[in-house]
This record gives sequence, structure tokens and C-alpha cells, in this order.
Amino acid sequence: MSRRHNKKKVVRVIKKQTGYDIEMIHDFLEHLKWELQIIHFENQQDKFKENPELVEQLAKYVKKRHTKALMPATVIQKDKFDSESLAELKARLRKDKLEQMQAAINAFEILEPIFSQALTCAKYPDKLPARIITPDEVINGFIDEHASEL
Repeated sequence: MSRRHNKKKVVRVIKKQTGYDIEMIHDFLEHLKWELQIIHFENQQDKFKENPELVEQLAKYVKKRHTKALMPATVIQKDKFDSESLAELKARLRKDKLEQMQAAINAFEILEPIFSQALTCAKYPDKLPARIITPDEVINGFIDEHASEL
């Protein structure tokens, strides 16, 4: 007499992950925005000074994402420069960094509506986002800047 062994089939269902991690992208952009503003603020002064409000905003993302910085720090090998050259270098670096950060902040502000639209669209990876314009919006001179949820 033979025994029949019933082996249970183990079926693993692995959900295919589609789309982007919207929350992570949002946090990355916010982290970057606050970091740019802090670097800009710090380079407006001759001596280092923190803005507690900016630091508080940045701290939310540093804590949540366990990422200290998205922009590299500038470190000068002070022992390689005489005091006059060091002072000139610091002034030039501060001026250059201030201009770079202002340009980055301006670009970021220009792109924020695009980022917002892209994040809204990315919430629906299986749909083709569309912006629907009604005749009333055209007559009133208003066009909705956000993708419609399909």
C-alpha cells in the first residue's frame, strides 16, 4: 500500500512595485531647498552665523532620512595659506558661494511648479495624466496648473 503525500504548493505573490517613491522625492527636494537656503544665509555674513528657523526646517529631513547633507562642505587647508591669502580666499569663496546659492534658489523657485506637477502625475503611474482646460478657464484667463486625477 502506498501512501500518497500531499505537498502543499507554496505560492508567493510578489506585488510588482511601479512608479516612484513620491514621499522620498518630495523629502529630497525639500531637504535640498532648505540646505541651499542655509548655505546662502551663512555666506551673507563675514563670520559664521546660523538661522535657527532654517536649521529647524532642515532638521526634519535630516532626522527622517538619516542624511546629513546633500551639498558638500568647503574645507580649506588653512596651514597651506598665509593669513592675508587665507582672508582673500575666504572672501572670494563666500562671494562665489553666495552667488551660486542664489542662482540655485532662483532656479529651484522656477522649477517648483514643475516639480509639483510631476509629483502629482507620478502618484498615478498606470495612468496618462492630463490637464483639462475648460472654456470658462480660457475666457477667465485661468488655466489649471495641476494635472487632473484620472
